[in-house]
Amino acid sequence: MSRNYVYINGKFLPEEKAKISVFSGGVLYGEGLFETMRAYDGKVFRLQEHLQRMKNGAKVLGLAVPKQWENTEKIIQKLVRLNNLSDAYLRLMLVRDEDKNSKIIIICRDIKSYLKKKNSWTCVIVQSVRQNEYSPLSRIKSLNYLPLLIARKEAESKGADEGILLNTKGEICEGTRTNIFLVTENEKLNTPLIESGCLPGITRKAVIEIVKGLRLKVQEKKLKAEDLKRAKEIFLTNSLIGIMPVRKIDGQIVGKG
Repeated sequence: MSRNYVYINGKFLPEEKAKISVFSGGVLYGEGLFETMRAYDGKVFRLQEHLQRMKNGAKVLGLAVPKQWENTEKIIQKLVRLNNLSDAYLRLMLVRDEDKNSKIIIICRDIKSYLKKKNSWTCVIVQSVRQNEYSPLSRIKSLNYLPLLIARKEAESKGADEGILLNTKGEICEGTRTNIFLVTENEKLNTPLIESGCLPGITRKAVIEIVKGLRLKVQEKKLKAEDLKRAKEIFLTNSLIGIMPVRKIDGQIVGKG
């Protein structure tokens, strides 16, 4: 039976030996950040952008970046090899430890265990949680993930694959783990503004760049729930699923389904 390895601050450890202190800031207060990434043939898609987003988040939380940070790419490549993987799910974490310093933790898994074999998703607009567009936490991937977990559980309880969050103004923000795009009846591609409270997603940015490169129109703007109901097409993005079409919103078929 093959062993799964985890990286913690300079050491590659079998997962059963990978532990952190119960007195760390990450455990006690959720002081930390994470990036969910996908490796294709051993290479992480847009790794440097993931690392920069984490560094930006570290400034917000006042987390120091450890010395081994500069070797993150080599560490990830070695971890993928140790786990005998090519296409992989990776979770990079920067966690405040018990000494008020920061630890790098990297988990690596077979991507197949994280992907549901679906060609499209169904969504509901979440009622139990609102995203606070004024909070700096809305723009970073903090370990304080409970609001999004509550929202996702609401969506799952209604039989949906994903929940769509509104902000405090009632504007469309994002999914619990995705960014959202919609195609209007006049063939324009729209997505919520970062100022609406959505995470500046890596795949979101890639889609915008690709669309602009094709000389098509894409607009970041304020969107309402009714815009989703009128959309011709809707799709979601994140680093694991890439692009996922949405078939239904609140039980209503999107466009022609």
